[in-house]
Amino acid sequence: MQRRELRLPAALYGEVTPGSATSALDPKRASKDQDRHYNLRRREWRPSLGSMVLLRQHQLSNAAEGFAAKLAPKFDGPYRVVKFISPNIVRLAREGELKRRVANVMQLKSFYQEEDGEDGECHPQEAGETRPAGSKNVTNP
Repeated sequence: MQRRELRLPAALYGEVTPGSATSALDPKRASKDQDRHYNLRRREWRPSLGSMVLLRQHQLSNAAEGFAAKLAPKFDGPYRVVKFISPNIVRLAREGELKRRVANVMQLKSFYQEEDGEDGECHPQEAGETRPAGSKNVTNP
């Protein structure tokens, strides 16, 4: 007919492509390589006993009250780590309150305080927030 030999789909799958030779021969090595690349920017963080942390809040929007969850603060705090119940569960206490909360480590973020040189007051600053040297806290009237 067309003067060429027919190829069945099974014959196509038997061919080795350039990138698949190593993973087909050693799947454990390929998995290890993928793990290394995936975990490259993920670092495990655990709060220390007595450290100050922020707790992630889960807000729900309510149209009847005119509340939009996306505009609400994402973290509440600061809280002090009082006790480790398990390696992943901690008991938290807020300064001046008797009520204690229990939270998973994944819901926590470290809390940093910024000291102002002139008046000696501490101002809360979230992790990752940077301010140029010598700048002051300015509030809009």
